Amino acid sequence: MKINLRNIIYRGEASLVLVLILGLVSILSVLASSSISVSNVQIEDTITLSSQAWYAAWSGVDELMYRLRAHQEFGDSFTVDLSLPNGATVSATITGDDNERVVRSSGLINGVIKNLEVTVASSSSKASFVFAAQSGEGGFELEGNATVTGNNGTPGNVYSNGSVLGLKASTGVAGSRILGSVWAVGSIGGLSSPDSGGVYIQKNAWANTMTACLIDGNVRASAPPTNCPYSGSFAFSSPPAKANLASVDAAYWKNKALEGGVWNGDCNIGEA
Repeated sequence: MKINLRNIIYRGEASLVLVLILGLVSILSVLASSSISVSNVQIEDTITLSSQAWYAAWSGVDELMYRLRAHQEFGDSFTVDLSLPNGATVSATITGDDNERVVRSSGLINGVIKNLEVTVASSSSKASFVFAAQSGEGGFELEGNATVTGNNGTPGNVYSNGSVLGLKASTGVAGSRILGSVWAVGSIGGLSSPDSGGVYIQKNAWANTMTACLIDGNVRASAPPTNCPYSGSFAFSSPPAKANLASVDAAYWKNKALEGGVWNGDCNIGEA
């Protein structure tokens, strides 16, 4: 009996080469998958940073618009710099005169920058800019016949990172009234109890839940309103996102409060 050692060796070499090829293919597949995963993570990080830079830039616009509404004197040019809690920095500049001003704002975070430019026309040009009285997570409460109105007939809007609560929705003639639109991260309801009393809202409302109110407009909420008639349409929706209040220059507004005087901004809040 003859044994062909040459054929055995050749077959062994062929098997070894096949194993090496399969191993190389496996390694390349793993490396390719890892590269794709890393690329996806980098893309997601870039998108996140881009969004954060964009919102940071808007905070600069918001800050200068607040000051403009408070009738601060800017001269030919005024710049404000802000540092946000998430590490973003903002530089915003306002130029122009009483007829037209231009706000340019740059938001920067981790090397990603976004630039915004907003042109602000005088009221005589009939331009419309929507603003709202803003509150933090403590919410917005109206007692008695408290009413929120806008300046010179503009809507008195309210944006709350908490709830918006009132003592009496009434018919819109008396009681707790907001003569504009409302955005509430929490609920719109009663101040004494969630489902009694409430708030009258002249325009649209968007909140997590609505348990006591009267709304002369469209509503959006996570569930149909209860004890809350509305004249417009209803849409299922998650609550609005929390407004970023960190961009407000606290020192500036503290000094304005210490100066006293009458607030001449868009939202006049008082007891009717």
